[in-house]
Amino acid sequence: MNQYAHSFEVNATLKEVANFHQDPGMLQELTPPLLPIKENTLEPVAEGSIVDFTISFGPIAVNWISVHKDVDFPNSFTDIQKNGPFEYWEHTHSFRSIDENTTEVIDTIRAKPAQSGINWLISRFMWINLPILFSYRTKQTKKMLEK
Repeated sequence: MNQYAHSFEVNATLKEVANFHQDPGMLQELTPPLLPIKENTLEPVAEGSIVDFTISFGPIAVNWISVHKDVDFPNSFTDIQKNGPFEYWEHTHSFRSIDENTTEVIDTIRAKPAQSGINWLISRFMWINLPILFSYRTKQTKKMLEK
């Protein structure tokens, strides 16, 4: 099992950061334009809610379905891939108040890339590029939340 962690601070309250991440429309904002996504079903983050989207890697479209669990707003939630390019994917989003106007955003991913086929290639490409994805997400989160 592979693990990836990323954290950053944003000048926003814990509540603002949690509300931002609970909004299903933010998936589009937090995904780089080079990886266009089509939103199929995006439910607000709640226990058992579903996120179903299609992400394009050039001419290859991949359907990704995740279910939210362990939702503890405003502190954290986890999404588990039910269908997608990885054999296993678990992404925990945690938020920690540093002071009344600063919040730390912590992303922890545990994943096992697919073992064969096109998903083998896609899951490895995605895993290698997680630092770029989370750098983009950091920039976008700060842009949208910091006043």
